[in-house]
Amino acid sequence: MIIGLKLRFSLIYGTTIFAVVLMVTGLIIAVFTYHFSSLQIMTQDMMDYFRQTFIAVGLIFVPVGAFFSYTVGFFISEQLHRSKYKISPQAIESPPLSTAILEEEFQDKISSIRSSVDKMHEAYEQIQHFSVSASHELRTPLTIIRGEIELALRHPKSTEQYQEILGSLLEEVIRLSRIIDDLLLVAKSQIGQVNMEDHEIDLRAFIEEFADEAEMFTTQSNVSFTIERIEDAHIRGDALRLRRVLLNLVDNAVKYNVENGSVIVSLFTEEDDAIISIRDTGIGIPKAEQAKVFERFYRVDKEHSRSLGGTGLGLYIVRWIIETHGGAITLFSEEGKGSEFIIKLPLAETVVRESA
Repeated sequence: MIIGLKLRFSLIYGTTIFAVVLMVTGLIIAVFTYHFSSLQIMTQDMMDYFRQTFIAVGLIFVPVGAFFSYTVGFFISEQLHRSKYKISPQAIESPPLSTAILEEEFQDKISSIRSSVDKMHEAYEQIQHFSVSASHELRTPLTIIRGEIELALRHPKSTEQYQEILGSLLEEVIRLSRIIDDLLLVAKSQIGQVNMEDHEIDLRAFIEEFADEAEMFTTQSNVSFTIERIEDAHIRGDALRLRRVLLNLVDNAVKYNVENGSVIVSLFTEEDDAIISIRDTGIGIPKAEQAKVFERFYRVDKEHSRSLGGTGLGLYIVRWIIETHGGAITLFSEEGKGSEFIIKLPLAETVVRESA
């Protein structure tokens, strides 16, 4: 609050106006004026009059102004105190909403960056593992080829011995070619450069045709091949890739079977899916190993698998082909009793209905 007295002189049409102005906080409360001729001389009486006026104004209006200012200030303070918008201590201590939102956005960005770094690290480890495993797989046949050639050059051999060495070399070259083909397929699958055909496939006719081929190489291994159950089913997909699935699974069922064992294939439908079952009476897979058999380069019995010509990529490729067709593959196995791979693929009418 500011209280003040101001003097104002004005010369208007030969008359001098003397004014006393009382102001409180910039507001004019009262004005006292005295008019006299500009020719008049300000006498002692006039000076006494002005002095008395100042004293009277001060004694009356200064206390009034002070009381007025206190009353207005108290009223405003009470209104603010009772206001529903008053600021609580909690609100003062709490960060502004914009700050909280900004902190939350920073946390989201940090989490996103951490997730990206983790994925990059995981991808880097996969590349390292893939490179080491691929190098190992390629080195084995190359070592055998080199050894056979060195043996052939060391001493003269008979025609039969040269033929035996050449036969061994051919086997390793075929194996090396298979490994390279599998490596290329895996590499292309990871970057999405494998073209998949999309045609309707009659699975019943497809499996019956495959059975004629399968019986040829199962018989050579003293293992029987049987179609236990077969129903009509149509799917959409790449027949060449699906043939490789069956070939890999039946080939494994023969390699890890027992003498005079059997391989049983079934085809049936279940709701909106076609189910293909490939069951064998072989040695089975330990329970602790079953979750890993679909990994790249994984072998349950490494030495036995390598001697049978496996690349360690067969089941990985099988799962990739099945999943690319919108399906799934499951393994059930028991040591000493055999294994069963169950393939589930969406029926053709299901694919059409979902895409419509």
